[in-house]
Amino acid sequence: MEQIVALDDDRLQKRRELSARVTQLADQAFDSQRGRCDWDSVVKKLDMPLMECLGLFDASLSSVPVRSLPKFVDWLPNDFLLLKKFVQQLSSMLTADEWRLVSAFMNVKQADCVMAYNMCIRHWMTTELFELITSYREKGMPWKDIHQQIPVFASHNTLQCAYSHFKAKVSRGPKPAT
Repeated sequence: MEQIVALDDDRLQKRRELSARVTQLADQAFDSQRGRCDWDSVVKKLDMPLMECLGLFDASLSSVPVRSLPKFVDWLPNDFLLLKKFVQQLSSMLTADEWRLVSAFMNVKQADCVMAYNMCIRHWMTTELFELITSYREKGMPWKDIHQQIPVFASHNTLQCAYSHFKAKVSRGPKPAT
């Protein structure tokens, strides 16, 4: 029995050490311009699969603060595209643990990743997004260019349609109380 406990303790200690090493390398590979780690370099240095590295990463030991992007306009176009691509590679129904991996990969709070991805797949239009698009339209920006700035929607046509529906909803005003 003591041997089994000793083996478990040894495995746990090795896992903690590896976790600390992954976290240290992720901190060193942090790209302040992108706001996230260059996980490719961590994977190459450790010769481990990306998902294993992300699973071992310990944000509580990291010197890099996790980004908070609760508003749509806080996200950069490339962040949306990367989030969408990464999540779609995982599975159709992500577990809480998989969202933790997404959060580590993006260096963004988990709840903010979920919100942003839901906007990508459900074509949600928020007041904030509507106002941003309106400002672009008032400057004469074509829909294709707006879509490049806001690549959340599948196409510029989908973006235009969601915008038009939201605009019609806003112009109708709130539903009367019954």
